[in-house]
Amino acid sequence: SLNHYGTAFDTGDLAFSPDGKLLAYGSTNVVIRDVASHEVVTTLPCQVNALAFSPDAKVLVSGCDSEIILWSTRNWKKMRTLPGANRAAAFSPDGNWLIITTRRDYGYQVWNTKTWEQEQTCLIEPSFLMWPNAVAFSPDGNRVVMQADRESHYSFRLCQLPSLQLVSGFGNRSDFLCAAYAPDGRHLLAGYADGSLEKWDLERKVVVGSAREHLGFLTAIRVAPDGKTFVTSSSDRTLQVWETETLKPLSPLQGHVGEIWSVALSPDGHFVASLSYDGTVKFWDAWTRHDPPQLAGAGERGFGFSSDNKLLIAGTPEGVMCWDLATLTTNWIPLAAETPGTAREVSTIDVHGTEPFVAVGRNDGRVEVWNLQTRSRQTTWQVQTNKVRCIAFSPDGQFLATDAGAAVALLEVSTGREKMRVMGRGRRIKCLAFSPDGRFLAAGWEQWQSLLVWDVTHAAPSLELLVPWDSVASVAFAPDSRQLVASADSANLAAVWEIPSGKQLTTLQGHVQGTYGVGFSPDGRTIATASNDQTVKLWNLETSQEMLTLPLGSYAGGLKFSSDGRYLAVGSWWVNPTIRLWHAPSWEEIGALESKEKAQSK
Repeated sequence: SLNHYGTAFDTGDLAFSPDGKLLAYGSTNVVIRDVASHEVVTTLPCQVNALAFSPDAKVLVSGCDSEIILWSTRNWKKMRTLPGANRAAAFSPDGNWLIITTRRDYGYQVWNTKTWEQEQTCLIEPSFLMWPNAVAFSPDGNRVVMQADRESHYSFRLCQLPSLQLVSGFGNRSDFLCAAYAPDGRHLLAGYADGSLEKWDLERKVVVGSAREHLGFLTAIRVAPDGKTFVTSSSDRTLQVWETETLKPLSPLQGHVGEIWSVALSPDGHFVASLSYDGTVKFWDAWTRHDPPQLAGAGERGFGFSSDNKLLIAGTPEGVMCWDLATLTTNWIPLAAETPGTAREVSTIDVHGTEPFVAVGRNDGRVEVWNLQTRSRQTTWQVQTNKVRCIAFSPDGQFLATDAGAAVALLEVSTGREKMRVMGRGRRIKCLAFSPDGRFLAAGWEQWQSLLVWDVTHAAPSLELLVPWDSVASVAFAPDSRQLVASADSANLAAVWEIPSGKQLTTLQGHVQGTYGVGFSPDGRTIATASNDQTVKLWNLETSQEMLTLPLGSYAGGLKFSSDGRYLAVGSWWVNPTIRLWHAPSWEEIGALESKEKAQSK
């Protein structure tokens, strides 16, 4: 996100330049920023509640309650003001016309952009708010949809340009706020104050689709250049990506903590920018709309990436599933128990190495290490008589930590020796994690309001962290081992502490049910949380702000980032255990995809 460190945006707007190289945004002034470098190009001293670039990119129009200003994009000097106008709406697609909404007089003005003379005025008494995003040009630029007059009992006026002569009126709602044409010129997307969305067939004047995902005002609608998707913004603090043909919601974009006034799509359709009352402008990757691949039948018995990030390995009752991340093909490997039977089923696993090695906990209290390359059992320990709930390799693979009833056992993999056993709180252990430097081991218990952190070198507890909930469900260290995050299975939050001081740094609160999975991204800047509210949230660690919410579709299990940061895997459980995999493409992959799209468009 691009943080604006001034007052909150009471109103405001933002717009991409036609070539996608610049983003203009603001409220108390206008900031012009280079999209590639995020560097500020210039700042224009004017208040603004509406912004628009001309299609030829030569002019930026800013509007506020007092005047319309035209700025030259060549030198960012003021070219002129438009008298009697106070709020810009939009340029026609051919650039010949600029429509102004005037809240002072309640109406619309059409300006000729060649002469900058006013061509036409249409005064109305709106049924609801006079909103500039309620203006929508047809793709051919010959017609425009606007709000209708209160006395007409219509929602929309379809008018000819530039005369604003009424072609037809239609719709019977009084809370119409925003609209956009589909590229086919036949359909109109319309948003309302109750958060609902409608798709109109303009030839037949009938609604052919409707949906409601937002809980507040729809403030803007922007259609992607290819017409296949569009984005809506809302006062409920969220954005939503949609499929144009079906009105299927594809991906909610959450992270603002204030109402979202405006949204813009980059000309290539790859990026979304949004402006909020919280004082921030955020960039989003529009590709998050794609559904993640899934591995069915796994996710509740532990999983992990091989150290070369080529495989995702997940536990099953009788073995492991190896998921090739390049081809998304699966290979099942049985891990035979020494004595067959349900009591010998795999209960949890952890993964280490490229070979890879898999640590296996079983229902009968046994712990094993397997080499999947040779499919051979390396070592076996009997650590308890009950089910092994959690297990973790040390970063160097030399040691294995496991719950041993109410204790934590540290096992030496090469010799099979138990190096230490530390008693806990008299209750079952729920989660374990090593710090990346191998120095610390953290453990959480059920129905106990603390985390214990051991210094593995001295085999003794070095830190106790009080947590504001009953049980710790998941724990993870930051890549530099200086921070630790833990989540609660009975609360809707996660907390972050400094290590080794034990100082609590922040609380991440946004889920509405228990939070069962947590993890740091490899760069240490982002924390992911997975919840039984069937969502995954990504948080900016520096600001503690929620950046993105991903739909999970089921109750949450574990969560793991790949070591290169390219993958996020989240397990879910209930009737059908599943692992969902989100993939962050590399710059090379993005470049290859863009080249392919350009070649196909020629």
